[in-house]
Amino acid sequence: MVIDISFGKKNKKPKALPAPSKREVAALVNAVDAIWAGDKYPGSFGLTKDYRYSDRTTLIKRSRMLLEENLYFSALLNRIILNEINTGLTLESTPVASVLGISEDQASDYGDQIQTYYSLYADDAEQVDYKKQKTVGQLQVFARRTAIISGDALIIYRQNPKTLMPNMEIVAGEYICTPPKYFNGVTKQGRKIVQGIELSPKGEHVAYWVRVAKKNKFEYKRIPARGEKSGRLNAKMIFSNERRINQVRGVPLFAMAFYMVKELDRYRDAEQRAATVNALLPLIVTKTEKGAGGTPVSGGGVVKKTEQIPQPDGSVKELDFSKMLPGTVPEALPFGMEITSFQTNRPNVNYGKFEEIVTDLFAFSFNIPPEIFRLKFTNSFAASRQANNELDVYLKYSRENQGIDFNQPFYVEVLISAILAGKIPEPPGFLKSWRGQTDRVIFLAWTSSFWAGLSRPSVDIKKDVQAMNEGIAGKVIDMDYACRRLTGKSFGKTAKTLSRNFKQLEELGLSIPSANKTVTVKMMI
Repeated sequence: MVIDISFGKKNKKPKALPAPSKREVAALVNAVDAIWAGDKYPGSFGLTKDYRYSDRTTLIKRSRMLLEENLYFSALLNRIILNEINTGLTLESTPVASVLGISEDQASDYGDQIQTYYSLYADDAEQVDYKKQKTVGQLQVFARRTAIISGDALIIYRQNPKTLMPNMEIVAGEYICTPPKYFNGVTKQGRKIVQGIELSPKGEHVAYWVRVAKKNKFEYKRIPARGEKSGRLNAKMIFSNERRINQVRGVPLFAMAFYMVKELDRYRDAEQRAATVNALLPLIVTKTEKGAGGTPVSGGGVVKKTEQIPQPDGSVKELDFSKMLPGTVPEALPFGMEITSFQTNRPNVNYGKFEEIVTDLFAFSFNIPPEIFRLKFTNSFAASRQANNELDVYLKYSRENQGIDFNQPFYVEVLISAILAGKIPEPPGFLKSWRGQTDRVIFLAWTSSFWAGLSRPSVDIKKDVQAMNEGIAGKVIDMDYACRRLTGKSFGKTAKTLSRNFKQLEELGLSIPSANKTVTVKMMI
């Protein structure tokens, strides 16, 4: 019976409604079945999970465990770090001359000065690392590695009170958590705290709560995302990969492959153990007939004596096993006994192919070509080149994001601090634009930059150079593109370096290399 809980002016008591007819029930069922939810037939999709919330604690523990125990996990992590970052992304300052109203040469000269200053500063671990241990490049490797394992990492920007210059501290994501007193998820100011991150009504990161162990207890320190008065960046969170809309925290990068690599590791261990056991048991002596038995192998060889070998006619032969060498085959076994080999099908001959299929899936699901992951290349130039090209597509995307998330914020803070401290001259209109007194685009034009990573060695440098020359001659590519593809550097930087090199060669009396003929190097003494 269905109860109508609506109240009218005249009817203040709920009244019973008639039960629906069979036709109405059938119509309702058909209407529900007609709503498509991905099933080809009812229930075919299986259990539908809600991933809005993740057990981050368990995921991070499993991620760390696999890093220590699993070869495949560790190998892919190392491949990603070495190719994405290597020794760190390199600054190429590219001020926008057309916006700043200066010549291209002036913009290039300023960019060179800033690059020189920043590269020297970034390589000084005493200045850039809060713990005075790592350079910027090493900190970037550490931060990326931490984010991949923990899902995210917090970068805290601090200022050295003596030099007035910034440095960095990296905090693993598992230490960013909500204090117990805010477990209701709301601060006194009415802001939400979601998994250790204090959010504004618009979803902006206002502050981060860092758990610190002190005197056998945990304390929670609030780190504002920006200075309350200056508005300068105090802390920033970086993530292992892209997040969904309204997703506040990241998850370990390899989370969806945990089970796969764990099972593959178990399979490898099982096959390896089977091969070991197979090697320890080279043969088995079996009895096929009733009769007197013996220990033809161990009975003589171990105790250094002869073994009595009964024969079908009743006679006895003696066999001295103590004189046998490894690999000797006994020929006079007791009647009714034979030697059989242990299982010869272990390890599984198909294991290598199975492992290759699984690891290929593991690699390309994270945008790494299988050839790069396994460091196993074919003799085909085209195939190897295509693997390199696919990896370059991923690296361009990854390095762009890392330059925006990690390198650019610190570079801007170094530039602002150095100008305010009088360590480098202020470019025209820089501080006014930064403070909002003039158009912010001026500030952005002065701080415009490109972050270059390791230029992967060419598969065949001669073919690549010829292709670039033909592309330039055919006016389908420019010099900057060609230089970045071949060396990872811009044309402007390459041209200046070559100019200095040729000048040095002339000063030393050395001939300039030529692509058209063999050049003999001569030195004037």
